[in-house]
Amino acid sequence: MGEILGLTDEEQLEVYKAVIDLVKSRIDKARSVDNNKKLMDEIEGLGKSLVERVKNRR
Repeated sequence: MGEILGLTDEEQLEVYKAVIDLVKSRIDKARSVDNNKKLMDEIEGLGKSLVERVKNRR
């Protein structure tokens, strides 16, 4: 992604962090309006998977 957009490693990391924050905030919002725990757990798992992938790229 960084090569395509011409981002430095630091800028790319900031984009990843912003995406992670967005996913977390969406999960929190969904939990506050919907009690479908299974779906929320799946979304949270996806977010955690994304975080691990970003950490492993470093």
